Amino acid sequence: AAEALVMLDRNDEALEYINMVRTRARMCGGPGNTSPENLTSVSFEDVENERQMEFACEGRRFWDLVRWNLADDYLVGSETAGGFQIQFESPKCDFMPLPANEVALSNGILEQYPGW
Repeated sequence: AAEALVMLDRNDEALEYINMVRTRARMCGGPGNTSPENLTSVSFEDVENERQMEFACEGRRFWDLVRWNLADDYLVGSETAGGFQIQFESPKCDFMPLPANEVALSNGILEQYPGW
């Protein structure tokens, strides 16, 4: 909700949601945990950072970067932890390819995404 509200320039409303997430995420785990200070303003960068922390190691970061049109900035020229060069090409990698069988069965209604 915070992401959608920031995209609609309703940052004051987004602030409530992002602070709820920050409080919930950082209050779990043990008796020594304390609530983080609430943000007093929120920007797209705050939402991006919170999603990165919230979903670390869950495989969602790639799709966030693609959705926000930031994949080129973050992925092109970078390597995986194993040292493999990341291959990302936009617009090809913005979508998974449609199954060739489905494209053929559609009799020309479906068109494959560019590059696939």
